[in-house]
Amino acid sequence: MELTVCRDALLRGADVFRNVSCVGKADLVFVKEGDVLKVDVKTLYLDPRTNTYSSNSEKPLPGIYHVLIDNENWKPRWNKRHVPPGWENFWE
Repeated sequence: MELTVCRDALLRGADVFRNVSCVGKADLVFVKEGDVLKVDVKTLYLDPRTNTYSSNSEKPLPGIYHVLIDNENWKPRWNKRHVPPGWENFWE
């Protein structure tokens, strides 16, 4: 999922840096037009009982934004309740 997010962010003009440690607080760092953004990738799962998506993510740490990626269509998006200012339309 992280590599898919990397690819999509690169196609949208961001420089992308991956965390090489398995214990880091952020999975990726995006840089675009001088803005630096730390992101944590979370997978969304479709619950067939309710036909809704959910993830096992907790509230993001301060300064880190969640990129949610649907395991059905592999499309990334921001957590609707925590969108980074200036990046609102990045995934569109």
